[in-house]
Amino acid sequence: MLSEGFDLSMQDHNVSLTPTESEAVSLDLGKSGTNEYEIQRKGLTDMQLSFIKDCFNKLPDDRKKQNFAGQIARGLKYDSISEPELKKYVEQAIANVDNEQLTSLLDQILPLTKNFKDKIDLLLKEHRKKTFKKWLDTDKVCCSPTYKFPASCNVKSKVLGLSKGLFTDEGDMNTFEQRVIQKIADLDNVVYWHRNPERGNGFGINGFINHYPDFIVKLKSGKVALIETKGDDRDNSDSLDKIELGSYWSNMAGSSTFKYYMVFDKKKVDGAFTISEVLERLKEL
Repeated sequence: MLSEGFDLSMQDHNVSLTPTESEAVSLDLGKSGTNEYEIQRKGLTDMQLSFIKDCFNKLPDDRKKQNFAGQIARGLKYDSISEPELKKYVEQAIANVDNEQLTSLLDQILPLTKNFKDKIDLLLKEHRKKTFKKWLDTDKVCCSPTYKFPASCNVKSKVLGLSKGLFTDEGDMNTFEQRVIQKIADLDNVVYWHRNPERGNGFGINGFINHYPDFIVKLKSGKVALIETKGDDRDNSDSLDKIELGSYWSNMAGSSTFKYYMVFDKKKVDGAFTISEVLERLKEL
């Protein structure tokens, strides 16, 4: 719904066309050792690439960019953007590229498709974020208590030795997550904690992105804290968006009762906390 009104043709068309190493491949069906057919991926030989480029160069000049843009567009899939719109966007992005440059990029279709996807994903997210903020201001977005814990919880792996888990031997967590929740569970005012399942199975904050915080913590005061953990070695490109969305959720759900904290080990990120900083705040709740 937040994608409504998004016009790709009116967006920024600056997409990186910088060549990287060749990504041209052939995909063939062949029999495996079990006599079943499987896809065999091989890099194209110089002869094969030369043949493809010769075929491309034989196209009329006005069709070369259409052909190139079509190959990129077919690799992009969006529910809210049609393939003709995608093709037109690619054509606009390569408008100043001459035929010789296009030919040199023929073995770059896969990485260039990713470049276009990354760019369009970013443009869509910015549009959704802007729309979401507008809907917050005009009361088109509301927050209501609809989530309930399941009666039972199936985990892929168990973590022994952690106290106060809502379900027995909750697991599915990395070393940093274990360290964070162990310290939280040791607090006297914590009633229970729950490892929130990921996408579609747990509690999600539904906004301009969908965010499933790692832990739900209930305190003796009745307050509830959502805890999102981020190891210092993680790619945190979405951290600021999650912090912002968590703040919106906390305010709309009732900041006197519901809290959101993103926790890093040592890394400093605006709006996030270290383990000790979160523990200090939870103690006061």
